[in-house]
Amino acid sequence: METDSERKQPIEGKIADVFIINNQHSIILNKGSENGVKENMKFMIYERGKEIIDPDSRASLGYFEYIKGKVKITQVSQKYSIAASDEHKTVVVNQIELPFFGTKTKVVTKELPIDVTDFESNIIKEEKIHIGDYVRQILPENLEITNKSEKSPDYEEESKSSVQEDT
Repeated sequence: METDSERKQPIEGKIADVFIINNQHSIILNKGSENGVKENMKFMIYERGKEIIDPDSRASLGYFEYIKGKVKITQVSQKYSIAASDEHKTVVVNQIELPFFGTKTKVVTKELPIDVTDFESNIIKEEKIHIGDYVRQILPENLEITNKSEKSPDYEEESKSSVQEDT
């Protein structure tokens, strides 16, 4: 049997169900120990978008993947596993609670001047997680790259939204 470090292909599956456990949302993946899933493995949840075609060669470049979240496996059964959010956010304390220390901030990312008619079908309208969304293991060698991206101050704004307010 191969070890995690020998695994070349990530484990892929889908969200089978969603539960609230101890006031926290948990998702059920349709992969378990018989598929190689272990506690503390990390997965990304994503929506598979349309196929990307090279404008010059007309060859397929793969499919667009919109990352909706990242989870960590908390419990493993033979055929399924349970995962909870592995993402953290910084909360700015309301200025009323700390009048001398806190301020409300707003980060606005400049939008690119793109002709919307070229990509109307590519607009992601829903970032909520649903039963049936795809999941893919984040392999250990990719984990360092992913963590570095998360430390970038603009990572959240670049990947999710053009306007974000801290409250």
